[in-house]
Amino acid sequence: MDQTSQQPLFPLAQLYAHEANNPERIYLRQPIDGKLRTFTWRQVMDQTRRMASFLQTLKLRQGDRIAILSKDCAHWFIADFAIALAGYVSVPLYYNQNKQDIQYILKHADVKAIFVGKLDNWEEQQEAIPDHLVCIAFPYKNVMPVKHQWYDILTNHQPLTQNYFPKPDDIFTIIYSSGTTGAPKGAVYTFGKADTAMKIWLQDTVKWQIPDKRSLFCYLPLAHCFERIAIEFWSLFFETTVSFAESIETFPDNLREAAPTFFVGVPRIWQVFQAGILKKVPQKKLTLLLKIPLISWLLKRKIKQQLGLADTILCASGSAPLSVAILTWYEKLGICIYEGYGQTENFIYATINMPSHKKLGSVGLARDNVELKLSDTNELLIRSPCLMDGYFQNEKATHEVIDDEGYLHSGDRAEIDSEGYVFITGRLNDQFKTAKGVFIAPAPIELEFIHNPDMEQCCLIGTDLKQPALLAKLSATAEKKDKDAICSDIIVGLKKVNATLSKPEHITKVYIVAETWTPENELLTPTLKIRRNKLHAKYHAALLALENDDRQVVWEKDTTS
Repeated sequence: MDQTSQQPLFPLAQLYAHEANNPERIYLRQPIDGKLRTFTWRQVMDQTRRMASFLQTLKLRQGDRIAILSKDCAHWFIADFAIALAGYVSVPLYYNQNKQDIQYILKHADVKAIFVGKLDNWEEQQEAIPDHLVCIAFPYKNVMPVKHQWYDILTNHQPLTQNYFPKPDDIFTIIYSSGTTGAPKGAVYTFGKADTAMKIWLQDTVKWQIPDKRSLFCYLPLAHCFERIAIEFWSLFFETTVSFAESIETFPDNLREAAPTFFVGVPRIWQVFQAGILKKVPQKKLTLLLKIPLISWLLKRKIKQQLGLADTILCASGSAPLSVAILTWYEKLGICIYEGYGQTENFIYATINMPSHKKLGSVGLARDNVELKLSDTNELLIRSPCLMDGYFQNEKATHEVIDDEGYLHSGDRAEIDSEGYVFITGRLNDQFKTAKGVFIAPAPIELEFIHNPDMEQCCLIGTDLKQPALLAKLSATAEKKDKDAICSDIIVGLKKVNATLSKPEHITKVYIVAETWTPENELLTPTLKIRRNKLHAKYHAALLALENDDRQVVWEKDTTS
């Protein structure tokens, strides 16, 4: 591979430095069959160089695309490093991505090879991979059967000895959206843009008073821009070990063993944690115990230890908003959760709450080098050096989302208060019009129900209905409760919410659905965001048929039996 520049750029600059300066430091910690396997920087770079050597034998062109389809694991990192070192472009895929989206991305990006690893549904996903594609398997059990096996490649190829120095405008990675609506779009980041963006992240992060001992826990999808930046990329700048979960079943033990310095969860994770705590200590008892100083201190410490957050100095939440009620509930346990905001198109770098500046319900203040403003429709517009280079092979979509002044049109409605705190109030395209011709923004209303521990998922719909209706999936704990008691609690909560709404917004029906919404049934995106259009299509007819039914709470199973 030609040496196109002699200035190492991120992430190769960091890889070369750690290889030279920290060879025996443990970097990655991967549980396999219940036993922890560690990888030093020497071992990581030896495998990276051997895999890069193999990739170059495929005789691909510099800049060709190579995909990764796997749950998070140590080998995901190594494969990503090897792709960059060999002079190619990484294209991450969500491990729970449906085969239609996989087919689309592989074709759209003209992918030449793919790494496959830990997957729950590989039999169906394999159908999306063309026969001509070079497939390389990570070394785990129950992996998609392919020709090229990880350890065979390492055994048969010597490490690549040359260091690769890409040009700033060479493409480093293409990060595809999860496809909430329409086909996924691939955000392009060149080596130069990634280098600039990560240096800005670094300058901002040093203000956080990070302790000398640092540990990260990787479990959210690495195909998502946030986990890749905040865990994989961030770890390259600091003396940080990264631990992985082996499975859903071992997740609690893996988290406790990792003892992360920072922990980031999506709202669903924080809701699961809350339900687990309340299952052991009901709310009335918890409230009472927290009023007794010594017992309160001991209880808070025990809860943090049980969650695996005893050594965590910063907890955060993203992807979707947490209600103020849940944020306040955790604060009473001594767990402060900070919300921020960013998108794939701006390297997840826009706003943040921190201990030095925090306002519950907001996503914080603009980060360094970020300019914010609102459009005439209250759409949040963002300008910073971290914006993507554009959408891959889609100039039309690029020009639609980045205007002539260099502002990214986020697609999110927002409010900015007098102190500069940003409040996201919903997506522009989430608004629906009822049969009475009234436009309603569902997100703020849904947020009022999220703190209800009986509700695992909820979605407000109302297109062509006289009044909005709330779809709700009960939590596993709630499903074991008395049906009349649940119905009574929901009606009480519904009355409180309706009291804060205008008459056209009043919710007249809560429809308790039977099926959990998941990426597999395509009612959620791979990043666990609801696909509102699909939920509308699935439940609209049933709600339309119930418009003259006086019941405020209806179980789906009662209407289909």
